[in-house]
Amino acid sequence: MSRLTLYLRREPTTDPVFLRYGKGRKWDVCYYGDAAATKFKARCNWYYRSKPKRNHKTTMLDCYRWDVVWLPDLEPQP
Repeated sequence: MSRLTLYLRREPTTDPVFLRYGKGRKWDVCYYGDAAATKFKARCNWYYRSKPKRNHKTTMLDCYRWDVVWLPDLEPQP
């Protein structure tokens, strides 16, 4: 039985506290249901200790194991 696939990419954080008071750049990991990154599923904020890394091939989301395909990082807008 094959697993379903999630598409992950790193995006600049949307954490309002960090954006207001923080310095530097922090990255969240966002989960999408399609390769075009239009069907948003979930977000792991930068401060989560157990967010997926690029070498992970699977991840847990909603108590289910998913295969992972990594997309290129989303670069911040100037």
